[in-house]
Amino acid sequence: MNEQELQNILTIFHEATNLNIYVFKDGAQTFQATTALAPNLNASVCSQLQASPEYVRILLQKKHSIIAAFIWKDWTIVGWSVDYNIQGKGIYDSKAPLLGIEQFSAQIKTLYALFYHKFPKEIRHQTELRALLDTAFQGEIHSDNTYQGYLSERMLWDKIAQGDEEGFNQAYRTFMSTGIFGTFNAGELRNKKDLAIATTTLATRAAIRGGLPARTAYALSDRIIAETEKQTVITNMYEYNRTISLQFLRQVARSRRQHVLPLVNKAQQFLQENMTTVQSVQEVAEYLGINKSYLMHLFKANTGLSVKQYLTQLKMEEAKRRLVFGSQSLAEIAADLGYKEQGQFSRTFKKLYGVTPLEFRRNSRM
Repeated sequence: MNEQELQNILTIFHEATNLNIYVFKDGAQTFQATTALAPNLNASVCSQLQASPEYVRILLQKKHSIIAAFIWKDWTIVGWSVDYNIQGKGIYDSKAPLLGIEQFSAQIKTLYALFYHKFPKEIRHQTELRALLDTAFQGEIHSDNTYQGYLSERMLWDKIAQGDEEGFNQAYRTFMSTGIFGTFNAGELRNKKDLAIATTTLATRAAIRGGLPARTAYALSDRIIAETEKQTVITNMYEYNRTISLQFLRQVARSRRQHVLPLVNKAQQFLQENMTTVQSVQEVAEYLGINKSYLMHLFKANTGLSVKQYLTQLKMEEAKRRLVFGSQSLAEIAADLGYKEQGQFSRTFKKLYGVTPLEFRRNSRM
């Protein structure tokens, strides 16, 4: 089995189980198949796990995490789980333990058996993992700038309105680094519930702005708030609120698909996934297998924008994100977004937003 085959197996296993999986080789992480908010574990975590080909080593921290590891050939394979989460793909029915210790143990041993064709010996240790996980999250929090927090929050609601799940998850990781949830009450559980209700309210407004019928949005809001009030434990507040937001986002995306022709929707997805490399409308038409003129007519009729205008908006939204939260130069951003000249990029940006990219960056960091 080569490295690509290993990665394919682990990707499929993650998709089937939702288990966060990491691979290390020669002291460095080479691959991960994880949920949107999982940390990027570093080499110090791997070295402290003392993995072995003979057994699965499982470390526990009460009310926080479970982490396990074993060695296969030159690779150290690590599984990681937070105790509590919201389960279900696109359905907010209940909050339950994401993985209890027995389920986690069964999953990691099954993963071991995929490689060794036998079940491993299991070694459990009740230990303090705080140092391991704090180390894993180092570098995630890089700013306490209030304005950046505001911008990152605004970006979240924009992504909900657009029905853009990939963009939302990316923006949410940024929000974790710069945003501030705030505190409503002294009681921990009550505070978390209030934060979840506030998230629900803002996501409801964003979804309506994105075209979701108000009746549908408010019905979903009422159901989520009712379920939130029933909870007796909310451990992972960030993931809890992210999952709430995704329910509204997916409803927006579903509603949009119902009102946009399948061909136009496929064109939009292609542009979103390839916005940095697409050079012409003809490329999109060839991907869809239709005539260029026919595509231009359909796209304009269903979105109110030309294909080029839509692509430009995608690029400029990505440029805004990089200008606020990244450290690339204007020339590097322009090149990454497919502009041959920085001047062309700057003129396009100013035409759309009324300020140059440099002015936008300066204003966002004042």
